[in-house]
Amino acid sequence: MNNYVVTGMSFGDECKGSMIDYLATKHGIKTIIRHNGGSQASHTVILPNGKFHKFSQIGSGSFNKGTKTILSENMVVNPLNLVREAEAFSEVIGLTVEQILTNVFISENCLIATPFHKCLNRLKEISLGKNARGSFGTGVSEVTAVLSEYGASLKVKDLLDEKTLIDKLKNLQEIMIGFYELKKIIITENLNHLNASVVEKEYEFLKQNVNILSLANLYMDYIKNYKPNIFSDIESLVSRTEPIIFESSQGILIDKNLGIKPNTTLLDTTNQNAIKLSSQISDNPLVKIGAIKTIDSNHGFMAFPTEDEELNLVMSDPNQVDGLYVGKPRYGYFDMVLLDYSLSHNSTDYIALTWCDQLSKLKTNKICYMYDFSGEVSEEMKQNLEIEKLGSKTYITKIKNNFDGLKNVLLNCKPVYEEIAPKENFLSKKIESLSSKKVLIKSFGPTRNDKIDLSKEG
Repeated sequence: MNNYVVTGMSFGDECKGSMIDYLATKHGIKTIIRHNGGSQASHTVILPNGKFHKFSQIGSGSFNKGTKTILSENMVVNPLNLVREAEAFSEVIGLTVEQILTNVFISENCLIATPFHKCLNRLKEISLGKNARGSFGTGVSEVTAVLSEYGASLKVKDLLDEKTLIDKLKNLQEIMIGFYELKKIIITENLNHLNASVVEKEYEFLKQNVNILSLANLYMDYIKNYKPNIFSDIESLVSRTEPIIFESSQGILIDKNLGIKPNTTLLDTTNQNAIKLSSQISDNPLVKIGAIKTIDSNHGFMAFPTEDEELNLVMSDPNQVDGLYVGKPRYGYFDMVLLDYSLSHNSTDYIALTWCDQLSKLKTNKICYMYDFSGEVSEEMKQNLEIEKLGSKTYITKIKNNFDGLKNVLLNCKPVYEEIAPKENFLSKKIESLSSKKVLIKSFGPTRNDKIDLSKEG
């Protein structure tokens, strides 16, 4: 048996949840370990009968009866949202909330995202103005930021002691209020594109209306009513021969270190935690799969060289909607330069190519294999990019390493395309040729029945 990890190779929304449901069903895998990210994940899984659920903290293979979800210590969790997710899932599968949560195991060292982190996240976004990251406002990233900057955190094990819980909640509230008072003028100046009531609501809600004891009681009620499975030793939850799927959150291009700044999360979105955990707790080989769509999408304010207005008109994704903090969904042709960058910094064995059915909407397809750059070439660019000069033209053929000025460089790039037929086999063969990675799975729709396993072909 193999273990699997599925990682998004782009900006997120690569259909990772659908791929995990497929792998879990095909191989009979009943253990899903969420190894990174947090409660901001929205991994949509649709069954052949039309039933669906957006998995946030519960493992995306959980439509299969008896599946166990393990939230590793690298996760940022939201226990109150976990209950709400279980309530929504309960309506779909007919089990009680208690029955669902019985199969969820949470590390005692998981950091918790609270309402204070959410508010701080949104206030920071507004204070950054044009340099906003494009956050969903869930506060997940701010959990690690606050811990790094102030040494303040709330962990799952802190929910077991009332005094510790209350003291830590008070500390977090004070940090949020202090940030608002420090940045009040900047926040006000940047409200020209937002509704002022948004900030007022966030600030007043936490400063005056949130009673620390009431919030603490919600957490203590969660412990009392649901008796969560809180563990200290992950090895006690699995056998060394039990197959596991490691579920990743978000995508490489918004990773805290590898992502295109400033539009990044503050979390690790690579598969490194999965690789480490798999070797620690299992004897099975780990198959590392990178998920990527045939038509790329970008939900936010990131640089997006292959964005195409015609694609924006014909493409849509019901799981991506316009939002106050994240902007509108945008679509672009396949970018081999960015995929090559992701592959070079995230250990990957195979590619899962999703959205293959969407190519039928196109008359012709394109693949970007380098950029036409307009601007002066800096020393920083020379150190981190592969650049070719052809006459008066400057072309970027490879991104070797991330650097602070990468976004500005990409904003001054135009994609250089090769036109290909709008068929998935033309695109997959081109990807395999340019990346030296085999396309293992193709997805022609949202359900597990829409996947094709190519492991026995070629």
